[in-house]
Amino acid sequence: FLRQVQAQVMPNAATFGFEEVSHAVAEIGEQYGRWQNSECVGLHQTLLEHEEHPNTGRIRLGDFYGLAVNHGKFQFSESVSYLRQLGALDESEPSNLRVMIPNWIYGPNNCLASSGYYAVCCIDVCDGYMNKLERELGSHDASAEQLLQVVAALPDPAADLGVKNHTVPPALQHRLKEIAEHHDGRVPIHGRLFAQWMHHVHPRWCPYPHMSGTIAPRRAEEQEAVTGMKVSAQSDEIRQHMEQSEGRKSSAPTDGMCSSMWSMEEELVDSVAHEKAKTSREHESGIARAGLRGLFFASAIISMVMALAKLITKDTLMDSVGSGTGKKPAFACVDIGQTYAV
Repeated sequence: FLRQVQAQVMPNAATFGFEEVSHAVAEIGEQYGRWQNSECVGLHQTLLEHEEHPNTGRIRLGDFYGLAVNHGKFQFSESVSYLRQLGALDESEPSNLRVMIPNWIYGPNNCLASSGYYAVCCIDVCDGYMNKLERELGSHDASAEQLLQVVAALPDPAADLGVKNHTVPPALQHRLKEIAEHHDGRVPIHGRLFAQWMHHVHPRWCPYPHMSGTIAPRRAEEQEAVTGMKVSAQSDEIRQHMEQSEGRKSSAPTDGMCSSMWSMEEELVDSVAHEKAKTSREHESGIARAGLRGLFFASAIISMVMALAKLITKDTLMDSVGSGTGKKPAFACVDIGQTYAV
């Protein structure tokens, strides 16, 4: 890797001055994350090969530990308590614990502390997908119908890995409409509910969003410093979960949901902006309603004036030859509803 960077910034250089070396070091810092991400891609692919059911983004805890014990993948050895703190544990079936693959991959457990200001972590594929979604929408919210059209048209988050697009199943279409109803017809794309929906649409690549305060993800060293306990599972714990997983497999989901983990708890990245946009829409809607009310009122006034004019015309015709008994109008008038024909 270092040789590659050197060849890019200082090709064919025999000697290096301070300025050239500084430039090379800065470039190493810029490129190291993407170079290191190749290891993340490998770990991700290994977990997907042992997925419990296709396109669920979950691996049974026993199979997760089996990769460490039987295949020498030491990275897959975190304890249940640490996995829970990371938010990577699906406990919707207590008898069949599963690890959520994207939550584990993108967690701080896979970050390298490069400095006190930043850490090199696995690149979140779902973030790139969200960037494309934002560009297509050009807004912080959208209707459920618009989102379904855009999501169907966008390539899969891992399209560069050969993954093809797939349609959104009816159950998830219904869930998206529920989110829209929760927000008066619009879906904020920077909120927990939409992130949860994205997790079920792309469970292999988009992490499940937990409510704030329910998890405490930390790097392994930080977790051990805070708790005083090792983050790696003990051999007895590993063996116990591997034995429990033998011959035990939950039925595959049939409704398009990757898990029963779904709640209507919402958290918005910028709730103030969302409320302002909502208020603005309500104001515009109020102006439109007021305009319609004014139009209806004007129409009613015009109708009343026309009816009054017709009555006055009738009276004028009846009185045109004077008033008195036995006198007839100069012209014969016939009533036809509220219209008078001469």
